[in-house]
Amino acid sequence: MTRPGLPTRGHHVFVAPFGDADRVVVDGDEGHHLAGVLRVRAGQPLSLADNTGAVFAAEVEAVDRRSVTVRIGQRYHLARPAPSLCVVQSLPKGKKMEEVVQRLTEVGVDRIRPVVSDRTVKRPDGKADRLQERWEAIARSAAQQSRRPRLPVIDPIGVWPVEGAVGVVLWEEATTSLSEAVRALPDAEEIVVAVGPEGGFGPSEVQASGLTPCALGSTILRTETAGVVGASLVAHLLDRMG
Repeated sequence: MTRPGLPTRGHHVFVAPFGDADRVVVDGDEGHHLAGVLRVRAGQPLSLADNTGAVFAAEVEAVDRRSVTVRIGQRYHLARPAPSLCVVQSLPKGKKMEEVVQRLTEVGVDRIRPVVSDRTVKRPDGKADRLQERWEAIARSAAQQSRRPRLPVIDPIGVWPVEGAVGVVLWEEATTSLSEAVRALPDAEEIVVAVGPEGGFGPSEVQASGLTPCALGSTILRTETAGVVGASLVAHLLDRMG
């Protein structure tokens, strides 16, 4: 769902900030994708976002082999939702983290922190930089598809627990509901939703986190599903989805 009043026609593209210019050349990978893959033509509408909250209605003016010149129309600025929402995800098996990144981006999470915990099966093993580049590319594509004004931040792979965080940890043994836990949280600039790997977090890991343990209900969700559901519910409880 797109916010009322924002441009909804044409492809949504992220560009570098360009100030008050009334024309912009989209080149590099984005320009190649528009010109060579999507084959946009002069006169087609686009929407641009510069990752600062600014969104622009635009129209294709000229197309070269690897770049597109666009004319800028109406400008909008969207304030960042508060508080910021971060999901700390213990790395799941295989390529499931790719699905996690895609879905979390689609539901509007601001920051994704992949971590290794005690029961993590998949370890980076020297591939951390390559994995992060892959996840950032997936997040960018998902942000374009969902017409986000900003890209989520994807942190380098870290180690559980995270320090100094305020938020909740999803834990099947918890007796507190997610809604109860979120409503009892202190005010903070960023709220964390932490999700364990396939085997979940152990009791000592939950205690060491300093986060409030809570349950999503009687149903046990897969790790790649739990964070998306939890983040969506927390966003609603924090009134970020209006």
